[in-house]
Amino acid sequence: MEKHYSDESFLARWISGDLTSEELKEFKASSDYEEFVKINNVSQKLSTPQFKKAEAFKNLEKQIDSTHKAVSKTRRLKPYLLYGMAASVILLLGYFLFFNTTESFDTDFGEQLAITLPDNSQVILNSKSSISYDKNKWDEGRTLQLSGEAYFKVEEGSDFIVKTEKGNVTVLGTEFNVNTGVNYFEIQCFKGSVKVVTSNNNETILTKGKAIRELNNKIENWDLTLEIPTWTTNESTFEVAPLEQVIKALEHQYNVKVDASKVDLNQRYTGSFTHSDINLALQSIFTPMEISYLAEDNRIQLLKK
Repeated sequence: MEKHYSDESFLARWISGDLTSEELKEFKASSDYEEFVKINNVSQKLSTPQFKKAEAFKNLEKQIDSTHKAVSKTRRLKPYLLYGMAASVILLLGYFLFFNTTESFDTDFGEQLAITLPDNSQVILNSKSSISYDKNKWDEGRTLQLSGEAYFKVEEGSDFIVKTEKGNVTVLGTEFNVNTGVNYFEIQCFKGSVKVVTSNNNETILTKGKAIRELNNKIENWDLTLEIPTWTTNESTFEVAPLEQVIKALEHQYNVKVDASKVDLNQRYTGSFTHSDINLALQSIFTPMEISYLAEDNRIQLLKK
């Protein structure tokens, strides 16, 4: 940063409006000015914790007055010191924004999010999922962290690595879907090929039309009958999937809580459910499995027939 513009006393005078016209003119002409304006704007919009300059100054003065009433003389904090503290906040925030290069995206219940990565690879996040990556290191190695489920269309180039708690997927250029849960790790390859390494270091190469699932440390393989994951078109489809996985998808799409304590979560389901009608979705899943259920508000209780 140029000259004294990173000096707290200078910034304090800028915040308080005490710069001379010549100083302000010179500051505005500097390459730093726009960045400090952005940082100052961000610092005033912070909500966690909420920071309001005027209120903060008043509260700070009250605390200092309260502390010094115990001594013989009360001293008030001078305004320039208060503005100096604000300047310190701006400097710290600026350094944080400069050095924090992690880009993160996440979705809520029933949401999907399309993301374009720095190399123009495409990601579609399913509900209650997230990805993150270091944008400054992307050119050194295309690596990102995934939690939940996402569909990837990867541009050709260097290795593209998706890391999850259950294992990693490495590709060069392809289209694939990754779905992770507490007890499962599932990958479907729709184009090209991918290398899958599970948390137990089991390595598998998947080609177009192939899928793999690690469930409770056991490997399952099957052939795909779909061209793309149907959840991207508002319908979730499953192939001999454990009921636990199906229920989790239902909860994420509709923001409901399913009590499955009375049923076997390891039984398998093949079929699909819509994302637009929860009653139809419940019927599509549990009627063919002969599982009764009670639905009230956002809670679903499964019962044995």
